[in-house]
Amino acid sequence: MKARTALFAASFLALSLSVAAQERLRVPVAAVVELSELGEEGAWVDCILGDSVAVSFDTPNPFIQGVEFELRIPPPAMAASSTILWSVWRSLDPRPATDRYDYRGIHVATQPLPARVSLVVQVPAIARHTLRSGPYALVIPELVAAERYPLLFHLEAAGKGVSAELGKAAFRLRVRPLFTDEGGIALTLRDPDGAVPSAPPELWADGKKVELRDGILVLKKGVRSIQVSVPGYRDEHRTVTVEPGRVIALSLELVGTAPVLNAQAPDLARIELDGLPWDHVATPRLEIEAGEHTLVCRLGDYTVTRRFTAVKGRTYDIVLSVQLEVTEGP
Repeated sequence: MKARTALFAASFLALSLSVAAQERLRVPVAAVVELSELGEEGAWVDCILGDSVAVSFDTPNPFIQGVEFELRIPPPAMAASSTILWSVWRSLDPRPATDRYDYRGIHVATQPLPARVSLVVQVPAIARHTLRSGPYALVIPELVAAERYPLLFHLEAAGKGVSAELGKAAFRLRVRPLFTDEGGIALTLRDPDGAVPSAPPELWADGKKVELRDGILVLKKGVRSIQVSVPGYRDEHRTVTVEPGRVIALSLELVGTAPVLNAQAPDLARIELDGLPWDHVATPRLEIEAGEHTLVCRLGDYTVTRRFTAVKGRTYDIVLSVQLEVTEGP
């Protein structure tokens, strides 16, 4: 690609923004980085003057609000900063590769390097981003959404006659995703039989009703109190820590609201519930209807009858034990 010979305003905040027209590029690509695979620390790439670094965004992540390029500038380049340009390109075609040189792309921004040890350029990817330009970071005022990737960050000399020292100077470029302050919870619900409940859940976070977004519960970072309510089942409460940019899995096994009886009795015991036999050996856990019930337990000639009121959502342990006491007299 021919060097851009026109220098732009010396102010760090001045930018050259292009119209959306493709241009031909001929550049070497030092590395191709997939943005959605990076953690918050990003990835470092070594390059020299004339190199480019491409960024793909094949798996859109709802928590990535942009990409940051942090360039570490070597001393020879600092001394000649006004003669070196960085530029950002989008919509690269064909897909970038380290063994390919010819592309078409849309120019986004160009500016001379600052005369300091580093440059930070941020490119927003969503409309509701919170990125702001400051003394040490420049936010490009053009939204580059995931469908406008791959991006290209390029370094080039503004003119001819680059010294041998400058031509060999090693730059380091860090590419990292800029996350929102949100994270996600991927919720999986199963009933006691392992099936997905047919009724949709109602969800609350910190006491406020929330909705799923593309199948994910999106929340602000921090410790959150989650309540899940499904008709016909008990409400489930969990405390989870939401991390920015991460989706964590939360699996819940729902429990029905019907009262439950748990039997603890000898195998030879006979148990009747409301006049009907209960095989407590084969089925030690039994769901019943709420209301009044009569329980009869027999073991040999020993019979015990109990009446009780079952309440929704409660569990009752039925314990039949026979005690044998031996006492010594005078």
